[in-house]
Amino acid sequence: LPNQRGGALLRVLLFLCIVGAGLSLAWMLFLPEILATTVKKRTGFEVTITRMTSNPFTGQIRANEIIVRNPPGWPSHAFLQIRELRAELDVMSILSSRAVVKSAYLDLSNVTWVSDAHRASNLQVFEERRKGEKPQPKEITAPTKEKPKEPELPPEFLVQNLELRFERLELADFSGPKPILRELKLEFTKTYKDVSDSKQIL
Repeated sequence: LPNQRGGALLRVLLFLCIVGAGLSLAWMLFLPEILATTVKKRTGFEVTITRMTSNPFTGQIRANEIIVRNPPGWPSHAFLQIRELRAELDVMSILSSRAVVKSAYLDLSNVTWVSDAHRASNLQVFEERRKGEKPQPKEITAPTKEKPKEPELPPEFLVQNLELRFERLELADFSGPKPILRELKLEFTKTYKDVSDSKQIL
């Protein structure tokens, strides 16, 4: 009986290992497509990921050569070129209202900051769509008493430690009669703590 129980337990463990490996492999194969589809559906920006590996059990993610393009209609397609992205997520936080990233490394090879004829930037539009914000039309109304402010919602994410490398910034201003193009080589490196909003690093 002990040998039979030991053999049964071994078969169960082996089965769990095979299933776990299969789930991990499926996760790695489909995550780039899921991520690209989700970003495009929510923001309209196209994402291409050349190579990506991840482990849903440890929360480790690594991606190389990520390209984000502006939606159709923008005067320039270029937006973000990410050479490398590494992150370690708190797996249990994915089930909560706020995702927690323990540590992250982001290597930006190029950012193209585009302003269109309406003086809106691609970065501004991306952030508004990511957050689900829509610009409210201005209405002329009689002055009223200020309403009490609603309690602020907790941030959607928290990056406890972020190491950022920023190589080059291109400015493309199409808001005037003639496009203004500039290129700045930054070679910028900095570490941030407890990031919960992109404004903290911009």
